[in-house]
Formats: sequence, C-alpha cells, structure tokens
Amino acid sequence: MKRAYFLNFILSLLLIGCASWKDKLKPSGNYEVAVENAIIDYLNTARYNKEFNTFHIINKLNEMVIGVSINGDANKWQLGEIKVGDKGKYFPSRFKEVDGKLFYWSDSTVSVTHNMIDIMKQYKILDTIKYSNNGIPDDVGPYSKGAIHYYFCKTDFLKYKKLKSTISIGYYEPPNLNCKNKNAEY
Repeated sequence: MKRAYFLNFILSLLLIGCASWKDKLKPSGNYEVAVENAIIDYLNTARYNKEFNTFHIINKLNEMVIGVSINGDANKWQLGEIKVGDKGKYFPSRFKEVDGKLFYWSDSTVSVTHNMIDIMKQYKILDTIKYSNNGIPDDVGPYSKGAIHYYFCKTDFLKYKKLKSTISIGYYEPPNLNCKNKNAEY
C-alpha cells in the first residue's frame, strides 16, 4: 500500500514538472513566437542541449505550417562583407539568450545590429577576419548528431510535431499535421 502511494506521488511530481514548462508555450503569434515555443520545448526535452551552448535555428514557412529547426552549432560565422545595418539572407540577425545558451537565426527583414555582433563575439562564433563573399560557415552544424525539427500549425502553435533528422529542414517531406482552420475549407 505504501509503495502505491509512493509511486503515485512520484508520478504526480513528474506530471507537475512537465506541465510547468508546457504552460510557457504560446498558442498563437508570428514566427518568432513559434521559435520561442521551439526553444522552450528543446531546452526541456532535447538531450543535445547539454552538449552545446550555441544553437543555429532555421525557419521554413508555408501556407499552413511554420517549420523551426534547432541544431547545436560549434561553427564560426565569417563576417565577410556584412556590416552593422546590412540585411543579409543568411547571416544571423536575431537571437535569444536563455540560461547561458545562445539561439540565433537569420531574418532577411532585420538588419544586423551591434548587439548581434557582440553576442556572437561573446559566444566565440564570429570570425572577424573579412573574407570576400563568404558569410556562411562551411558546415552549418553537426547534422550527423541530428537537429530537432518542429512543425507548428499556423492556426494553433500548441498543435505541433517534432522529429530528429540528420537532413536539413526543407529537404525532406515534412510530417502531416491536421492544421485546418475552423473557418476555412482545405
């Protein structure tokens, strides 16, 4: 009888612990909210978050789904011809720092800032030697270990699937999500 109470107590603690981080997930917003939700899930469920302190994020969007890939990354980015105020297609321009870990991604609508350069220097992922026409690392992360890819329904960010893959997001068929909008027919 005592054993059953003990097991119920342990199970309750586990459920309460899981619920606390899931309560931080937001049900809707723009792709930045989807990125934040992916980071929250990643930090609480992925084994790889202990191996790295920098993580490269890649976003893919389509009509119904936002894809977010998080990959532990030890590569250095070459500054190349990018400078503060430029908008680059690949060079990181957004970041989020959580618990001593840096998550960064490219947003072609946002200019590179001094804060972005400074945080990259702080985490030692910026090569400040100016190389001509070379802003992308030779190897965009250790995909041999696998990245975690998140697929969020645009109509409900709490409805998502994740999978581990050694193939970069966008280069394989994504999982099916039933993301039908209540007011639309698809």
